[in-house]
Amino acid sequence: MKFLMTLNGLNKTGIKRHWRRYGLYYLLLLVLLLSLPVLLFFPSRDRTVARSVLAVAKPAPGLTLMATLASNELDEGSEARISIEAAREPGTRIEQMAVCEEAPDFRLDPKIAVIGNSPCVAVEVRDKGDVANALKPAEIDLIPLKSSGSGKILLTASWRRYVPASPIGTGKTAPDCVKTPMACRPINEKVALTLGPVHLGIDRQARFASRFSSFLKDLTLPIILIFLANWVTGRSSAQEEEKQIAHILLPKVMRLSGRYYLPLTQNAQKFAQTAADMPAKAEAATFYLLSFFLVARELKEREGGVFFKDMAGEQIFRIANNLVRALVVQAVKGEKEFMECLDHLKARVPAGQKRWPRISDVDVGTPPAAWGELKKWLEGLAKADAEAAQPGASANADAGKLGALRYLFNFVAATVRYEANAPFASWYSNSRGENLFEFDSSIPAPGKGALGSANEHVLLEFAKKVAEFKKGKEA
Repeated sequence: MKFLMTLNGLNKTGIKRHWRRYGLYYLLLLVLLLSLPVLLFFPSRDRTVARSVLAVAKPAPGLTLMATLASNELDEGSEARISIEAAREPGTRIEQMAVCEEAPDFRLDPKIAVIGNSPCVAVEVRDKGDVANALKPAEIDLIPLKSSGSGKILLTASWRRYVPASPIGTGKTAPDCVKTPMACRPINEKVALTLGPVHLGIDRQARFASRFSSFLKDLTLPIILIFLANWVTGRSSAQEEEKQIAHILLPKVMRLSGRYYLPLTQNAQKFAQTAADMPAKAEAATFYLLSFFLVARELKEREGGVFFKDMAGEQIFRIANNLVRALVVQAVKGEKEFMECLDHLKARVPAGQKRWPRISDVDVGTPPAAWGELKKWLEGLAKADAEAAQPGASANADAGKLGALRYLFNFVAATVRYEANAPFASWYSNSRGENLFEFDSSIPAPGKGALGSANEHVLLEFAKKVAEFKKGKEA
């Protein structure tokens, strides 16, 4: 159920952005997957696999005979057609040409006449170069009987050719047997032609490999160009989108930075510094701690919360704010008392001035009792640390808490400062050099259990988000 709720809560804008960026790749992958069955099983002849079979003979002077089989790759049940053509030189007389076929691996067309034990077809002999009177080739249709193996087709051509009736003397011209048939006599001739080998059944693996290699060869350059164009377009779109977002958000972030982010940064940083000099600066530490939460309260009520460019930065602020605020509310013994402290702090600003409280402002009223409780609590944390540092000191639950608070506010100050400057990065001559994630490295990370076992996983999550946020942002 939780998984379904997570799916329902997916950001539709993020899905659309992902599809715009990677949709073309998904479509190309889909086309490739759909093409694989076609390349493997589609029965059409592929020129890279199948080729025609040709047999040419010049069995007699002035006569050319040619037989052609459309393909050397035949499926069981498919029809193979043999085309037979004959051509003669002018003056050559050829009559009664017939071509007979012998192919035990094939079934013959029943319409073909059978002479002896072989099917035969009559062939009309055309004159060479006579394009205007081109004759239709003679054809024999065959159907394979086997689904595998290979075979050959034997063709036997026979005809009657006319030659001079008497020997031709030296220097004399042979008679034209077409125009003067009485000067010639007939002789019977024949020749055998072989077509093959013919492969029966299709080698699907070889055909797929050949088709696929041809397919990739034909598509490699277009695919590379498509991916390159998509990458360039996507990068340009991403840069343009980032510029538009920065342009839209710049006025809002400028207002938030000047009104809230910079005061939050100052108060968090000042608390981390003054809390190191306790109890001498307990009053200052109390002031900066409450000032931080006063600005955070106004920010939440008026703007809804922080608005950072990096989501990890927002999570850093949220974790630290919620964790420290819970400890402070517990120290002053209630939410009401905590709000009284913030209201009293806000009242220190002189009338008519729109600014945040300063430590130099005169406190005209009596601070609420919770203010003193918070100061006393901070002093107690400092005292617990001092006692824990003594040799042979017993365990104290408050030892390490003040250091943990300084650690949290140290990174909150660095994060808010970075985010406050992020929208103005394009104004700098060297944006990375001008805006860096800088923090006080002298403040150590808290020890295990510093804020109690119940908050241990919260500190671990905080450290994880800090590591994620500062990646690539440090000097």
